[in-house]
Amino acid sequence: MPRADEPSAPPVPPRRGRGLGCVAAFLGTVLILSALTGFLFHEAGSLPLRMFGAGGDRLESWAGKVRDAFVAVTGMQPRVKVNEQVVFEQSSPVLELAVLNRQTTVERETENTWLGSTKRLRVRGLFRVKAGYDLRQPVTATLDDAHGDAVRVQMPPPRVLSVELEKLEVLTMDNGLWNHVRPDEFAQEVNLLNLEARRKAQTEGLADEAQKLLGEQLQEKLGPGRRVEILAAPPTAPEGRK
Repeated sequence: MPRADEPSAPPVPPRRGRGLGCVAAFLGTVLILSALTGFLFHEAGSLPLRMFGAGGDRLESWAGKVRDAFVAVTGMQPRVKVNEQVVFEQSSPVLELAVLNRQTTVERETENTWLGSTKRLRVRGLFRVKAGYDLRQPVTATLDDAHGDAVRVQMPPPRVLSVELEKLEVLTMDNGLWNHVRPDEFAQEVNLLNLEARRKAQTEGLADEAQKLLGEQLQEKLGPGRRVEILAAPPTAPEGRK
């Protein structure tokens, strides 16, 4: 038993240092792993370009300009390849790209005689025709360092996207004494007008004109000294179809 005049031992503080040290070590490990993951992600993203050696910076800048030109003109990012290495993957927020937007006029006239009674119908339609591309298909821009600043673009075949009736005029509607123009006959003529407007757009080469216009717009965005060649890739079935 301690004597009354003997000093008592100081209280021992609770041992918290080891717990705090474990927490600090865990947080440090997490930060190191996060930094390492970010570094590896950055290195992996720039690897295809750095594989080209000293010209990598120039090719990276050129690939970025091609991507930006596409986004400005079409609203979508194509797949960009440099010397067959993929630099940017395709991103298509829109399903269709209407490059050409034009009005066209189509007329139809029909005449029918039954038991000596003749009816005539003549109609005219003003249509809005759009031609361009189905962006559910692959779009790839290839930069070949061996050919300087040329860009080869593979697009799906251009086509007439839509034909919309904006105005309908009935130029002639003559009914015979007992042979009248029926409502279903009138509706059929309007449908045939629509088909005729689509056929007219196709025969006038609006799809090919849309492809030429897209090339000119991309050329303008990329600037002088750049050459854009657009090639029609064979169509593929949309995802989920065969």
